[in-house]
Amino acid sequence: MAVNVTKFYVSNLPEGCTPWELRSCVEGFGAVSGVGEKTSGY
Repeated sequence: MAVNVTKFYVSNLPEGCTPWELRSCVEGFGAVSGVGEKTSGY
């Protein structure tokens, strides 16, 4: 069975935005299997 996975990046989130808050914003577009964050190194 093939699984279709799409990864995307979001920038300029407000300071203190949690992965749970981000997840709740994007879940309306489809299932979310994970949320990661990278806070430095850009």
